[in-house]
Amino acid sequence: GTGQTQIEIMSDLPPAKLIFVSEAPVVQEALPEVASVVNPERPDSVENLFELKVQTALKNAGYYNGLIDGEVGPKTRRAIKSFQTANHLEADGLVGSNTWNQLKWFYYGSNSG
Repeated sequence: GTGQTQIEIMSDLPPAKLIFVSEAPVVQEALPEVASVVNPERPDSVENLFELKVQTALKNAGYYNGLIDGEVGPKTRRAIKSFQTANHLEADGLVGSNTWNQLKWFYYGSNSG
């Protein structure tokens, strides 16, 4: 009767294997999408979205003439401070809610044509 048992065990295996195999391609396909979403090369990467908005707004307001790259370097900091000083805000070079409340009009104003 050992031959009989052997066949039963074998017939139990394929479904489990099939499930495993059919899941694998799905995982493979999903990976590139995830990678592209967090890709720093893309300007619409969510991480730097606020920095990009700040730079765009500062450029529209005439305080910044560097690259809109989402990187807040010394040039961007100077622009933020200049904007803050001109708008009677604490010139700390950081865009908090008070600064953004005044700066955002230059960003949204540019986008509404």
